[in-house]
Amino acid sequence: MRDKILIMLLMVSSISVNAQTFSVEERKVNEVIIKMFDGIAELDFSKISKNATKDMIVLESGAIWNLDSLTARLAPLKKTDFKRTNKLDFIKTEVKANTAWVYYNNTAEMLINGKPRNANWLESAVLVKEGNDWKIKLLHSTTVKPNK
Repeated sequence: MRDKILIMLLMVSSISVNAQTFSVEERKVNEVIIKMFDGIAELDFSKISKNATKDMIVLESGAIWNLDSLTARLAPLKKTDFKRTNKLDFIKTEVKANTAWVYYNNTAEMLINGKPRNANWLESAVLVKEGNDWKIKLLHSTTVKPNK
């Protein structure tokens, strides 16, 4: 039993260390993900578009979205009292030349017309460099169900 606990502690500590040792370029990639979700929280479609390629694809709960369908999905929230706070915990970010891969936990606390809603996703993204800027090309999201 003690060996199992030690192995689990080592695994958790290695994830924590990885999450805190990003290179400058990896931090730039992570910042694009943060800005994208800030745009979603602010319902700022310009900010969302600025951090994505023109042909970005989002794989969300079995659906395939592009920028237009993502915007259409979010647009009705502009008519509500909407507040969203994101918490992104980056697990790993890797950069190879002009391509980057990142995976992270995404937790959102939302208020929609005064009603709280919380969601948690395990997500991954592929980014490409356009000029000097990193842009999201693919975003994949898997809903994490709460433990019962």
